Amino acid sequence: MKILFTIILSSFYLISYSQENQTEKITLTNGSTLSINLQKIENGYVEYFEVGQSELKIIKTIDIKEIKFNLNSTTQILQQQNQPKENELTNWEDIKLVYTNNEVSNLVMVSETSSEKGRYYGAKNKLKIEAEEALKKKTLALGGKVVLVINEQFVRLPINTYKIEGIIYK
Repeated sequence: MKILFTIILSSFYLISYSQENQTEKITLTNGSTLSINLQKIENGYVEYFEVGQSELKIIKTIDIKEIKFNLNSTTQILQQQNQPKENELTNWEDIKLVYTNNEVSNLVMVSETSSEKGRYYGAKNKLKIEAEEALKKKTLALGGKVVLVINEQFVRLPINTYKIEGIIYK
């Protein structure tokens, strides 16, 4: 019985040790390093699990300096291929919200979008700022530069809600 218990305990240790060694290392542009279990890399994003965590996380490849793959000890440097283009925005605060068609007449439509923020105790102005911030972040992620706001709405009941609908342009 003691031998069986020892074998079971040893197998758990070996399984956990082997999973630990299957991790990759990401070095971020700010210099910090993460040990991760890489899921996929596509469309400018990396999906991963941090070692010991069960929550799937997503990070933009522009924020990654390099990925070291443990399986074959290769390193992929991402920084050169992810430098922002000359006209590409990298900060959501640079996204413009406009209210007339004249301001987007020479731009290309990307997609429709909306943002909604609500709370039981939320003030209208604060909810509007939060909804605009969320809309701008969504626009940046989709590669847009400007949002033509087509509808804004504040509703008080049952909870205070501010909703903005618009069209993303680049």
